Amino acid sequence: MSEPIPVVTCFLRHAGDVLLVRRSPAASTYAGHWAGISGYVQTPDPEHDARREIAEETGITEGHRLVRAGAALVVRDDGREWLVHPFLWDVRGRDVRLNEEAAEADWGSATRMLGLETVPGLWQAYRRVAPTSEDVSLDRTRGSSALAEEALQVLRDSAGEARMARDPRAWTVLGALAERLVASRPAMAAVANRIEAAMARASSDPSAEAVEREAHAGIRAGHDADAAAAATAVEFIAGRRILTLSRSETLLDAVQMANPRPTLIVVAASEPGGEGHQVARRWAESGLQVIRIPDSSVAQTILDRGVDLVLVGADALLRGGDLVNKSGTLAAALAAAEAGLPFLCAVSVDKLRKDDSLTLRDLPPAAVFPGRAEGPPVRASLFDRTPARLVTAYLTERGRIEPKDLAALADSMSRR
Repeated sequence: MSEPIPVVTCFLRHAGDVLLVRRSPAASTYAGHWAGISGYVQTPDPEHDARREIAEETGITEGHRLVRAGAALVVRDDGREWLVHPFLWDVRGRDVRLNEEAAEADWGSATRMLGLETVPGLWQAYRRVAPTSEDVSLDRTRGSSALAEEALQVLRDSAGEARMARDPRAWTVLGALAERLVASRPAMAAVANRIEAAMARASSDPSAEAVEREAHAGIRAGHDADAAAAATAVEFIAGRRILTLSRSETLLDAVQMANPRPTLIVVAASEPGGEGHQVARRWAESGLQVIRIPDSSVAQTILDRGVDLVLVGADALLRGGDLVNKSGTLAAALAAAEAGLPFLCAVSVDKLRKDDSLTLRDLPPAAVFPGRAEGPPVRASLFDRTPARLVTAYLTERGRIEPKDLAALADSMSRR
């Protein structure tokens, strides 16, 4: 048999949905079948070919971010062998301009490809790049909303496979998976709340089908809540100079929605992890005036009134009004209080915990001081806890909420 034919298959993702296209009669192979964005490898670099195919088949030439390149797999069909290089990309919108190779485009749950007539090996290729429980557990750069979404995708995809396998133990197996996902990120309330809400809704019909359906509904509900919280934050940042740290998807959306746009954004590096660098680049590429600063300069920048306010996201809110977020948040809040500047948090209310309990885990020395882990003991957490008295307000999908009002909100959420 001849060498496998190398091809790329790109899965484009937006708000938890994946794009599939139905191949037209003009396609050279598998006309009428559903597929990702695909094409032949023509260069030594499959990622280069993937970008070319995305541009040619969808018209998307910018704003897409490579999430993961998976290990290539060999797919055999009718005497042919294909060497498939899978890729997962996040895109900023759903508008696509199809070329003659595609007859139809459809956005939806990735698991729908399990019931469609697809090109050979499509689901197997997707699984090479799909989120995993390890991704949720080990990620140290993205915020809780993004990781809660990925956790729900893991649960949804596993439920879809259990549905197709008609696994009689599906409810038990998926329940155990949900518990592992929640336990993997104890400081991120959104992960627990969104996973637990999906499983609670599915419990009236304890089946793989119900978990698959409710997990995907939870992804959409989370996006709606985050978008509404971003809209609340817009009025506080439009035309102002703001300082932020870490990475908040809600804040990223709010800045893009603001009109007029912020006149200056000061972004702290947010070590360990350094996600502030990526956030700063994204805003700078969109034409905003952005300054990066080391974490050690945050307090002085605030005290010098180089900004009008401090605005951060959240990994969790505690019942008593405290804020849990990336380490460095407390120092920024203390400096804002000293300077008399507002300290605001853009957050959806499903990041609210039912109590005030919180255990902050120490990071391994190598994560704090890369290349300098040897020596005296190291103590540092990825998160810190900012007292409610230092938080001016929470900007949520329900509007502006004072820290003192979180207890009543937590009680009402517990009753539901």
